[in-house]
Amino acid sequence: MKEEFYKLAQQHGTPLFVIDHKKIRENYRTFKKHLPRVQAYYAVKANPNKKILTLLQGEVDGVDISSGGEMQYSLQSGFKAENMSFAGPGKNKEELKKALKENIGSISIESMQELKRVQNLAAELKVQAQVSLPLLQLHLLMAG
Repeated sequence: MKEEFYKLAQQHGTPLFVIDHKKIRENYRTFKKHLPRVQAYYAVKANPNKKILTLLQGEVDGVDISSGGEMQYSLQSGFKAENMSFAGPGKNKEELKKALKENIGSISIESMQELKRVQNLAAELKVQAQVSLPLLQLHLLMAG
């Protein structure tokens, strides 16, 4: 096995990432076999490589994205917008507009300011926003 890696490094140069597509599929299918009612979303920030996204497109239930770039990679890899969850505190206006135009499955709201921004952008674009509100934030707002 070690010799195979040396040959690959000589052929392709280093650094070199070697990914076992068969093992990725096998691991996912084992996960689904044991937890069939759980929806599995791949966190694109773990590895946004387009070949991995294309491989996972037919396996996972959706993707979790945290930037406009990850959204674009996922769309280009064949993921449907409705099977994306857009989370993270750094979403800018253009990324939110793109998410709304694409009809992303869920935009995770990180603050009241972001909720207002999404509401205003959705009204401007004449679309309905699909949002999720973390329970912890709701608890904090109620306690305040």
